[in-house]
Parts: sequence; structure tokens; C-alpha cells
Amino acid sequence: MNITSLTFALFCLTVFFVRIIIGRYTTIYIYALIIFSVSFYAWDVPAYVLILLISIVVHYYSGIALTHFTHIWLRKAILTLSICFSIGLLCYYKYLLFLIDNINRIFNSQIPITSHLLPIGISFYTFHLISYSTDIYRRSYNKQKNFTYFLLYNVFFPHMVAGPIVRADEFMNQISTNSSLHSIKLSTTLEGLYLIIRGLFFKLVVANHLSVFVNDNWQAASGSKGSLFMSISVLFFFSGQIYSDFAGYSDIARGLAYVLGFYFPVNFKAPYIAATFSEFWRRWHITLSKWIRDYLYISIGGSRKGYHRTYINLLIVMLLCGLWHGASFTFVAWGGLHGALLCLERLFGMKYKSKRYKLFWYIFVQCCILLSWAFFRSRNISEAFGIIINLINVDRSFTSSNLLVGFLFLLPIIGIHVHTYLMDNFVISPSITKKSVYAIAMCYAILTFYGTNNEFIYFRF
Repeated sequence: MNITSLTFALFCLTVFFVRIIIGRYTTIYIYALIIFSVSFYAWDVPAYVLILLISIVVHYYSGIALTHFTHIWLRKAILTLSICFSIGLLCYYKYLLFLIDNINRIFNSQIPITSHLLPIGISFYTFHLISYSTDIYRRSYNKQKNFTYFLLYNVFFPHMVAGPIVRADEFMNQISTNSSLHSIKLSTTLEGLYLIIRGLFFKLVVANHLSVFVNDNWQAASGSKGSLFMSISVLFFFSGQIYSDFAGYSDIARGLAYVLGFYFPVNFKAPYIAATFSEFWRRWHITLSKWIRDYLYISIGGSRKGYHRTYINLLIVMLLCGLWHGASFTFVAWGGLHGALLCLERLFGMKYKSKRYKLFWYIFVQCCILLSWAFFRSRNISEAFGIIINLINVDRSFTSSNLLVGFLFLLPIIGIHVHTYLMDNFVISPSITKKSVYAIAMCYAILTFYGTNNEFIYFRF
């Protein structure tokens, strides 16, 4: 079910109508949310619901076992088995074809390849399940043993397809302590509707129109006729497209959660104003960055075992972060590049934060991030290098009828980044009146400049 479709809008209205009727009966409302969420997940490929439910049951009972057993080796074995189960499913559906294809190329073998659809949201609900079991193992979360709550946590439809990645304690504690489940608050509902409108605007208007220019010119920009201006244009437009696409979905998910009585954490916070690489990852896909830090980086040693081990750990986690985004060497290269840049930043220490180097380092950081998108978007490594190499071709002209239009659709992205910068540094918060004006303007733009490309980039991950 496409979340920008009329079908999904009617689906959400039905869920909200149900909340109005039975929302004060928390238990019944939770069961209703589970039924609606499972129905949403089963809409395209019903068989994949079984994979999701089996994974939930495995981690639920592993969590119970982790709370009852005290022997360290037994607890480690239970945690390892539950994680291996989920990682095994993820690898089978997401990476098996990639692995077999490369084995056939390297060894000139003929291992048969059977294609299969990737279960929607498997990358995200796998992280939910792993974090739950790990938190119980670490004894940082062991209060909630209600299977119904745990089931809703994993199948709740606003975030199960493409995040944000929500921790068990962040979500399940809201069921028993959050009064917004029992009564609908006007202010919370209006804030949720505003986030939904903003998300639809950035997806349907900004991202969809930028994608037209990117799709039309990316291959040419990486080829023999590419030029400096063409490469810079497609990289700028794609950086705006992927931000608008994923931040737009995150806003929609957060807005739906607000409307249905839950709170989701902020997932994007103006990443292109980041002055350092580490700050970029504190602003870009924030919930993923925190997950990688807490459950992967710290688990393999973090920065506790000296500088050399820290650099190795950073490279490992960023390479895995890249691979998580997709089964392709381009994603591995993208993650490895970010890992190398984070190591470089640590190597320089705090020098880049001085006034003398701050502006230079900001420009360097954002230029590197811009270039890294070449690997993220390209179909193969040679195409990505084609984009980058053509940056030195300054003698070729480039004209496109969509160029000026593309720059116009970058203005909302610039605007939200400037607004966030002002809020961070001058504590400026928009009033209800301003938000209302913004919402009306965005609704008009959605109805007037509706784009046709409704696929979300992160739905493929």
C-alpha cells in the first residue's frame, strides 16, 4: 500500500475514526491497532506476515529467557541465537542474490539464482528486534513482558516500513503511561496533521520534481559527455531529493503517530548545516545513527581501546551501515567513505572547531558529503567515478529545461535548514499562526504541483 495513495489516506482515516470511538478503551484500541497494522503489512505480500510474526515470537521468548536466566554464558548464547536468527533472515532476503552473483563472477560458476521480493521493512523491524533483545540482555530494559504491547511495538504501521527506528522503552512505556492514548488532545492532533502535510509536501512536491531532473541527467552526467556543471547539478539535486524523500516519510510517520496517540523521535534535523562529519550523523537519520552507536559501535569496543582500534571500529560500523542500505558495492563504498572521513576528523582532533578553520572545515565536510551521494545513487562504482571525474571537465556547456525548475524546488530545503539554524542558535519557534500559514501554502503546493514518482527511496532498504 503506497502511503501517498488515496487508499492509504482512507485507511488512516478509518484508523483515526476507530480511535475516536474506542480510544478511551486502551486494551481494545491496542488490539484494533494491531489488526490494522498487520492488514497494512499484508496488503502486498500476505505470506511475509508469517516471517514478521515468527521473528517477533522468537525475540519475545528470548527476552523472557534472558530475564529468567542469570548464567552469563547461557544468556550470551540466547542473545546470540536470537540475533543470528534475525540477521540470517535479513541476509537471506537482502544479500543472498548479491553474494551468489559475485561468487559466480569471481569463480566463473553457475550457481542458480532465484529472485524473490524483499519483505517490506525487514531492515527496520530487524533492528527493532535486535535492540529489544540486547536491551534486556544489558538489563537496561526489563519492565515490559506484555506480548500484546511487544507485538504492537513491532507491527505499528506508521514506522514499520521505513522507520524511524524506535526503541522498545520509548514505545511500550507510552502505552501504559501516556494519557494521549485515552483522550485525543487537539494540540497534539494538529501538530501531527502539520507533520503529515509537511512530509507530503517534501515528498510529493520537492522530492518527486527533483527526481525528474536526476533521473533524466544522471547517466549523461556520468558518461563521456558529462561536465562540471552537469555533475554538480545532479549531485545537488539528488542531495535535495534524498533528504526530501526520507525526511518527508519520517515526518509522515511521526505525524501519524501523533494523531494515533504516540510520540516518535525526530529523525532528521537539517543535516546540511552540519559543520563536522560526526554532526552530520547526529542530524541525518538520527535514529539509525544512535542505533549503530549503541548496538554496534559500542559492542565492538567503541573508542575504549585506543586510537587505532577506534579507527578500525569506525570503518567497520560505517561499512556495515553502507551495506545495510543496500546489497551493492556502491553502498559499501559510500559507507566506507563516511567511515574514512570520520577517522580523518578524529585524527585532526579539535582543530577544525577553532574560528580559524571552522568555515573551511564546514565547506570541506559538505563537499565530501555531496560527493558521497555519487556512490549512493549510482548503479555501479564506475558510474559513480564517472560523475566525480567529470567534475574536472569545465569546457563543456550544459543546458536543461528542468534546470531552473530544479533550483526552485531546492528553495524549501534551504528554507527549512535556515529555519532550523535560527531555532538552534536564537531559540526562535514558529507560532501557531505561522504554522497554519505554512500548512495552507504546502497544501496548495501539493494540490497544484503534485509529482508522479511515488516510490520512496528508503522503501528499497
